[in-house]
Amino acid sequence: TVGDAGGAIDSAAVRLLAENVGGNLWMMDAELSKLTLHAAGRPINVADVQMLVSAVKPENRFALVDLIISGNYAAVRLRVQRILEEVPEAAKFIGSLVSQVRRLIIAKDLHTRNISGDALKSALGTQSDFAVNKAVEQSARFSMPQLVRMHRLLLEHDLAVKTGTLTDKIALEMLIVDLCSVRAVPRSV
Repeated sequence: TVGDAGGAIDSAAVRLLAENVGGNLWMMDAELSKLTLHAAGRPINVADVQMLVSAVKPENRFALVDLIISGNYAAVRLRVQRILEEVPEAAKFIGSLVSQVRRLIIAKDLHTRNISGDALKSALGTQSDFAVNKAVEQSARFSMPQLVRMHRLLLEHDLAVKTGTLTDKIALEMLIVDLCSVRAVPRSV
């Protein structure tokens, strides 16, 4: 987009933009268009990205789900407040986590049984090779008992919210800590 419009962007600005936008290509295109217009012919720099992008970028729920699933509590801890501000109902975010853990359980089970290709895509409800490969790769980092434990934790916290035992925000905070405590197995296993 920048090159098509006759503009340029320096490498530090590219890195910061990627950190702020992640893999959301539509958002990336929109932000690049905005930055190109703002720069008016000069190369886009870090200050431009900081001024126009960082404050408007919403927390990417999919990236947060991935961080939580990866057990990276240190990174998640920095974003917990954003999660709680952006997801007024914990149930919606818990739903995203349930979907992801369910996909990991399915991927683990089918991959262990050497089922691949279209059958795996169908079971995961996608036609994306990227989504299938990501689910298989993530599921390989956990044992099936760990994935089942994560699923059980999700159900317990969801039930606590729905019965009023815990407030949405407290349940979500506790759930994040509990899920991050389920440690992935080393990659060599």
